[in-house]
Amino acid sequence: MKLAPRDHRLANAHQLAADQHGVIRRGQALQIGIPRAQVDWLVRTRRWIPVAHEVFRVAGTAATLLQLRSAATLAAGPGAALSHLTCADQLRLERASRRAELDVTVPYGRSARGRRVDIASGERAWSTVRMHRSLVIDPVDRMTVDGIPCTTAARTLIDCAPLVTDETLEVMFESARRMGLVSTAILAERVIALGGKGRAGCGAIRDLLARQEGVAPAESTLEVKLWRLIRDREPARRDSPTRQHETLRSDGSIARIDVAWAPLRLGVEAEGWEWHSGRIQWKRDRRRTATLEAAGWRLLFVTWDDVVKHPTETLARIATAYAERSATHGTPLR
Repeated sequence: MKLAPRDHRLANAHQLAADQHGVIRRGQALQIGIPRAQVDWLVRTRRWIPVAHEVFRVAGTAATLLQLRSAATLAAGPGAALSHLTCADQLRLERASRRAELDVTVPYGRSARGRRVDIASGERAWSTVRMHRSLVIDPVDRMTVDGIPCTTAARTLIDCAPLVTDETLEVMFESARRMGLVSTAILAERVIALGGKGRAGCGAIRDLLARQEGVAPAESTLEVKLWRLIRDREPARRDSPTRQHETLRSDGSIARIDVAWAPLRLGVEAEGWEWHSGRIQWKRDRRRTATLEAAGWRLLFVTWDDVVKHPTETLARIATAYAERSATHGTPLR
């Protein structure tokens, strides 16, 4: 038995597949009203190509990373969500690693099927799926990104905490915070709700939150690295600097300095290429620096190499400038 060429049910199925990056689950097709025998015929004639357990790719659609991830969540069944490091990459969090294995979280009791997604059948392009089980994925911990069910940034950070270094976790958090996906308050609330006794990673999240108290969001990975480099060392240990310090420039406008000892009018700026490329931007940066210096500020500029490859020399530069400003401007306020 075949559907008529213009049967609206097949059109609806293909529209649903299009919304899911070209893939559809057998159960979805049956719910639309396509008979089981018709689904089998579509598969047998390669109009629908099997890519995972009970999940098919509509012939002619391009195989993409999003299609792979969509198929993985569909194969895992209702209630499943992209999670952990795969979700961190889907959310575009900085420093989130992309690996061949796909992370999907499902409710406890779910079958272990769907552990392999063969998104380009016949070309041996496939990925395994790492199933994580959770007692519950609350609605507050769910979101949809690019049409794919995902865990939220807060839940993803908690899940990723035991898998990454403290620095990577902080970079990912700052990235999510810049995009408005999470805040310290939301993350603290979710770690209390999810951080049962012995849950891995919750200690790292609590340490992260403790370090964020009273600290403005960082604007780049380099700024996070700079802040981590100086915050527990002299002179930061003796006189706490501020991050993203706002000050009045000589032309009356407001400028933000990456790290600043305000009483000394001493600042450190992280110079990343992405923020300072191009001649026009270079001229704006020079004008900004001139107006801050006219207002009495001394600025030190550090690059990625300064912070990552030459941290000792960079700390020595900062300590020397701090000592010189202390001598001319007096002891900083305690």
